[in-house]
Amino acid sequence: MALRALVGRMAIHPLTPREGTNAPADKQEAIVELRQLLLGSDRELAKRLRTYLERVEPQELGRVLPTAIRIRSSQDEVLTDALMPTVATALRIAVKRDPQSVAAAIFPVMAPAIRHAIATAFSQMVQSIDKTLQYSLSWKGLQWRFEAWRTGRTFGEVVLYHTLVYRVEHVFLIHKQTGLLLDHVSAQGLSEPTAEVISGMLTAVKTAMQDVMHDSFGNAEDGVMSTVRVDDRELWFEQGPALVLACVIRGEAPVELRTEFLRPAVEAIHREQAEEISRFDGDPAPFRLSRRHLEDCLQARLKHEQKGGFKVSPRLLIPALLVLAALATWGFFYLRGHWRWQRYLTRLEAEPGIVITETGSRGDKFHVAGIRDPLALDPMSLLGTEGMPPPSSVSGRWLPYQALEPQFVLSRAKHVLEPPGTVDMDVSQGILSVRGSASREWIDTTRRLVKAIPGVTSLREDGLIDEEILRIKSRMETEVPRFVVGTSHFAPGQEQEARKLVADAQRIFELARAGGVNLQMDIIGHTDETGTDEINDKLSLERANTVKSLLIASGIDAAILTATGVGSRQPVQSGAAGSEEKEAANRSVTFKVAVSTVAQKK
Repeated sequence: MALRALVGRMAIHPLTPREGTNAPADKQEAIVELRQLLLGSDRELAKRLRTYLERVEPQELGRVLPTAIRIRSSQDEVLTDALMPTVATALRIAVKRDPQSVAAAIFPVMAPAIRHAIATAFSQMVQSIDKTLQYSLSWKGLQWRFEAWRTGRTFGEVVLYHTLVYRVEHVFLIHKQTGLLLDHVSAQGLSEPTAEVISGMLTAVKTAMQDVMHDSFGNAEDGVMSTVRVDDRELWFEQGPALVLACVIRGEAPVELRTEFLRPAVEAIHREQAEEISRFDGDPAPFRLSRRHLEDCLQARLKHEQKGGFKVSPRLLIPALLVLAALATWGFFYLRGHWRWQRYLTRLEAEPGIVITETGSRGDKFHVAGIRDPLALDPMSLLGTEGMPPPSSVSGRWLPYQALEPQFVLSRAKHVLEPPGTVDMDVSQGILSVRGSASREWIDTTRRLVKAIPGVTSLREDGLIDEEILRIKSRMETEVPRFVVGTSHFAPGQEQEARKLVADAQRIFELARAGGVNLQMDIIGHTDETGTDEINDKLSLERANTVKSLLIASGIDAAILTATGVGSRQPVQSGAAGSEEKEAANRSVTFKVAVSTVAQKK
C-alpha cells in the first residue's frame, strides 16, 4: 500500500530532466523512500559482504578454502575443468624454470616403476638366455636344433617349449559389470594380441562361463568361473567386487600363482582406484595406472635339469669358447704355415739347378738343405712373396754344384768364351753350336777352351766363319780391273789393281783352307756395247780367263775358280752409251765369292 501511494504521489509530481537535484524537497524524499523499498535488502546484504571481505583474515580463508574445494569437487567436475589449464600451465613453467626440482619431486613415484619394469624384462631375458646356453652344447640341444629347423621355429622357442613348467603369457583387466577390457599386458617376446582376438576371446569366455554356470548352478548371475581350458592353454580368472583379472597361461601353473600374485593384484587395484571404479563411464584410460600390478602377474617357471644329466655350465661356456677360438686361430695359422711351406718346396723342386736333399722343422723354423748351381735362382728370393713363408720362418743350407741343364751349360759357355755380338750359341745334348762370324783369335780360343766347359762334349762350327774371310770377300767383289778396248789386256795403270786382287785371293784361299770353309770364286768378264754379241761374248770370256790364269799362277786352286763371259748383257754400269767413263767400267772383270762352312765337330 505504501509503495502504491508513493508511486501515485510521484506520478502527480513527476520529475523533469531539468530539475535534477534542484527538485522540491517532497519529491526528493519520495525518491529516497522508493529506493529503500526496492533495494533495501540487497544493499544491506552487499554492504555486509563487503564488510566481511574487508575484515576476513588469510588464515580464516585458508581454513575454509580446502573444504569448499572438496565439497565442490564431490558434486561435479566443473572445478576440476576450471583448474586444469592453470595447473598444466604452472607445471609446464615449473619444468622449464626448474626441471631438477620437478624431477626430484616425481622421483619417488617414477623410479620404483622404472626399476620394476627393467628388472622384469631383464629377468625374463636372462632366464631365456640361460636356458638357451645351457642346452647349446648338449646332445639334447642338437636334437632341439634339428626340431627347430624342421618346424621352422627358433631354437629359443623350442628350448622354452621343452623346459617350460608354466608361463603367464597375457593378463587382462576386465570391468565386471560391463565386460569392457580396461587394460592388458603380454610376456616378454610375445606380440600384443589384436583387438579382434581380444574381443573374440572375451566373448568366448563369457559364453563359456554363462553355460557352465547355468548348467551347474541354474540362473545364478553372480557366479564366476575360475578356470577354463582352451587347447594347450588355460584361462584363469580372479574376481573382485568390480573388476576381474583374466590370465592366459601355458603349462601347469601352481595354486600359489593365484594366492601370491593374482589375488593381491586384484585387491591392490580395487584399493588404489576405488574412486575411478565408482565413477567409471566406459573410459579405460584411468586404469593405465594399475599396469604394474598386471605386470607382476606375468610369472614363469622352467624345469630344473635332473642331476647326473650331461650339461654345460654357462659359466664354463665363455672360457670354453675362448679356448676353442684360440685353438681355431692356432690351427688356422699352423695349417696356413704348412700349406705355404709345401708350396715353397714344390716351387724349389721345379726350379732347375736346385736339388733338395733334406727338409724338416727345427724349433719354430722350417729347414731345407740341398745343392744349388750358382747360376740358379736364389731360394731365399722366393720367401716373403705372395703365398710363401716369411724369411724369418725358414733356414736353408745349400752346397754349390754345376748343373748340366742346357741353360746352365750355355750360361757357363758364354761366361767363359765371351762371344762377340756377331756370334750365336746354343747347347743340345752336350754339343755347343756356334754360328756367325768372329775373329781368328776368338775361334782358336773357343776351340781350345770348349772342352773345359762342364756339360760341353763337342763343338759344332757349321755356321762359324772367320770375319776376315768376309771382309776380303766384300773387298774382292768391289774390285773391277779394266781392259783395253777390243782386247784381253789390262788397261794402262791396272797392273796395281791386278796385284791387289791376286793378294786378296791368295789370303782368302789360305783362310778358307785353314778354317775348313768352302770357297768358290766366279770370274765374270764384261764388254761395252760396241761390237756384236758374238764378238762381245768371246771377248768377255777371254778377259775372265786372263784373270783366272793369273790367279792359278799365284797358287789358287783351279777347282774353286770358274770363268764366265757375259758380253754386254750384264753391264757393270748401265746406260753407258755416250759416256767414256762408264764404257771403260764395263770393259772389266768382276768377282762373286761364295763361302760356306763345312759340318765339323771338335
